[in-house]
Amino acid sequence: FSRQDLKEYIHFNLSKSRVNTLENGDFTTWMDFIEKIKQKYEIELEKISHLETNPDISRKILFIKNQINACRRFISQIALSPDKWIFDYDRTAGVAQFKPLKIDSYAENTLFRYADVCLFMSATILDYELFATWLGISADEIYPIRCKSPFDVSHNPIKTYNQFNMTHDILKKSAPRTIPTIRNILSNHLNEKGIIHTISNECRDFLIDNINDSRLITHDTTNRAEVLEEFKKSTEALVLVSPSMNEGVDLPGDECRFQIIYKIPYPDLGDKQTQMRAMDNAKWMDYKTCLALVQTHGRGMRFEGDFCRTYMMDNRFMGYVYSDMISNQFLPDTFREAIDKIHNVGEFESISDSGTDLLISQGEEFIKNNDFEKAIAFFRNLLDKNDYRVYLKLAEIYEKTLLYEEEVKILTDFFKSGTFCDTHELEMFKDKLKQLCEMGYFDYNSNIETLEKEFFKRVLIRY
Repeated sequence: FSRQDLKEYIHFNLSKSRVNTLENGDFTTWMDFIEKIKQKYEIELEKISHLETNPDISRKILFIKNQINACRRFISQIALSPDKWIFDYDRTAGVAQFKPLKIDSYAENTLFRYADVCLFMSATILDYELFATWLGISADEIYPIRCKSPFDVSHNPIKTYNQFNMTHDILKKSAPRTIPTIRNILSNHLNEKGIIHTISNECRDFLIDNINDSRLITHDTTNRAEVLEEFKKSTEALVLVSPSMNEGVDLPGDECRFQIIYKIPYPDLGDKQTQMRAMDNAKWMDYKTCLALVQTHGRGMRFEGDFCRTYMMDNRFMGYVYSDMISNQFLPDTFREAIDKIHNVGEFESISDSGTDLLISQGEEFIKNNDFEKAIAFFRNLLDKNDYRVYLKLAEIYEKTLLYEEEVKILTDFFKSGTFCDTHELEMFKDKLKQLCEMGYFDYNSNIETLEKEFFKRVLIRY
């Protein structure tokens, strides 16, 4: 519900106090609000329905009917699982939203009941079992068919950079250093159209303000479709700067010959629904990130024979792709094959702050030689790499040397570090703390819930 629309169409003030009530309210509070809005729209519709021949009024009538139907749909759907919804208010846009955390309860009525057979076709169903689970489809109802992409990955390469760490908490320091590189990319594609995927509004505004290139065009929330159409039709070598062109956008041939992905497209953790889904299931976070990467990569490569070059500015990218976290399960082989360093293992040591594979291998040599003092010093120097494996290696060393108090400390430090790992790896940390609990070094039952909450809070803040 747009605050502006409510005021314009039904003279309803979505005040700060009302928003606070909805934010702190429950199912009953929300239902009262929706019923009130629906009734006001119904009253307004009754007043003007006889004027539907007037073009301006007819558009208003259509909008109001859509709002009434949306209210009715919400009332019927939220009743199925009222505890799986959240209220979120976007203060920048002035929009109140009710969102489901899970949609498996609604898929039957909204998707499946219209046919005996449903065929889901996409280039980006990255894991069909998870896709089915999130839609509430049982395993015995799935028949997966996977075909290799006919596109030549050499026509759609990804060039990576290792100079720019685009982590949110140091983005303001990194962003100015990207400007000369982006200007260089633009000059290399002087006569070609392209897109800069900024991922966030903040990054979009920064680039527009600092690159100072007449080729750059952008949009806001009100004119996205119009600007996209202008970009597609133009014969000039325009560059579209946008946080929201990563999916549902078809730019074949000369409409897009290059694109820049400014940072890893992690889901927006400023969104309450995203926060709750990420905390509920770590796989969801990685799936959505990989989905966004694959979708974004494909915007300018639309048919066999097409070509488009992609530049990834974020130096965390290679660490994310090649780490042994669950992201490797979701990224298609064709995506990884497109990366320009895929065959150059020797460059891994400089790929990113989180790409610590070779460094960890070097540290393991100290452990094999029982040189534990050097091993401890070596791995402690890697703690700023934000790689969960460093913490596990230190825990392993402390266990071997019987320094159990230090093992407890490094394990609990991990939960507070903001370092990401998936649910399987998180269980490894918990299992080690359980063993230390049995040995009398840690009170597991009293502390683990607090540590888990701290883990999710820190990870959400960092990413």
